[in-house]
Formats: sequence, C-alpha cells, structure tokens
Amino acid sequence: MPQIKVTLETLVKSMDALREIGTLKQPVLNYKIAKVINAVQTELGHYGKSRNALITECAEKNEDGTVKVDGIGNPTLKNPAEFAAAHQLLLDTETEITVPVIPAADLSNAEISGMSLSALTWLLVDEEQDKG
Repeated sequence: MPQIKVTLETLVKSMDALREIGTLKQPVLNYKIAKVINAVQTELGHYGKSRNALITECAEKNEDGTVKVDGIGNPTLKNPAEFAAAHQLLLDTETEITVPVIPAADLSNAEISGMSLSALTWLLVDEEQDKG
C-alpha cells in the first residue's frame, strides 16, 4: 500500500464521502474503504486531541478551570480570530497515511455525489493514465 501525503483538512472533509462509498455493494471496494476509514480515523483521533488542546488553550475558563461554553455548548473563545488562525494551521498540517488507493474505475457505476468524488481525489487513481 502506498503512503499518501495529505493535509488533516483533506482527511476531515473526506470522512462523509468515505462513509458514502462504504455503503456500496462492492465487496473488494468495501474492504479497501474499510482500511482507509480505519487509517483516517486514527489520524483524526490525533487531530481531535490537538484540536481539543487548542480549544482548551484559547477558551475562556470557568472558576473551576473548565472551558466556558455558550448556551449551545460551544466553547467561549478569548480571541476567536486567533483560534481560527491556529486551527487553520493545524488543518494545514500534512501527514502521511498508508492506505490502498482506489481505482477511479471502481466508482464508475456508483451513484455518489460530485462533492463526494471531489473530497476523495487524494485517494483515487486513474489506472488508464498510469499505464500510458
């Protein structure tokens, strides 16, 4: 399996699309997608820990030191613009992930949205182009 260099943001954006194509009734494709999902979830677990640490660092605190939240449960940030910039730096972080690539032809008959295909371009290969 190849190692693919990809940003955390790309992985975050690809999870819904991976779940969508994981429901297709194609056993070999489903096996590959399951391996991809497992690898992506591992990376996103690391991302989640880093994001939570960033939130803790940038959030206002209650008297007991816990993160202060608004009425709908979102953290109250001391400086939202500063958090957004730091979070974007985190999302821009590149990581290498070892996953099976998916031949684009495997999805040729699949009914999936263009947005899902777009989110998965990092994972798809055109075998015809690779032969030429």
